[in-house]
Amino acid sequence: MSILPGDSNALLDAVHGLEPLIREHADDAERNHRLSQPVVAGLAKAGLFRMLTPQRLGGFEVPPLTFFRVVEETARIDGSTGWCLFIGGGIPVQGAFIGDAASVEIFGRDPHMIGAGAVFVQSKLNCTSVEGIGAVGVKAKTKLCAAPGPMSTGVFGVPVI
Repeated sequence: MSILPGDSNALLDAVHGLEPLIREHADDAERNHRLSQPVVAGLAKAGLFRMLTPQRLGGFEVPPLTFFRVVEETARIDGSTGWCLFIGGGIPVQGAFIGDAASVEIFGRDPHMIGAGAVFVQSKLNCTSVEGIGAVGVKAKTKLCAAPGPMSTGVFGVPVI
């Protein structure tokens, strides 16, 4: 799909095309506390997680207003799907603010990459202390924590303080 900046029609058409699938799986998502794999795959195949991915990385790099309109329309169909699209589709914008090699590695190789991120209360998670060099070449000492997520993700961002 080719998207011109500011042209939300093709993206909205993709959302409308996915509406029957999203509605079919909405109760399962509510019950299982995660989007169903067919919905995640449909959103990814339609390129909806790549709306804010920089064009140099194969994304659409749409303006924020276009992104929000598409997320809003998705949330009108199912709030959980809209929320997950907001998170999964919003994370790749970070590719514009990190080094070229790191952004290609994280956001540019897999057109179906879905990002996720969160700030957690550590006491409720299974955490392991780690120290090393991150993808962007920054030495960090932090904790990696495992928690159930709303969908299968390719990248999980954790704030390092």
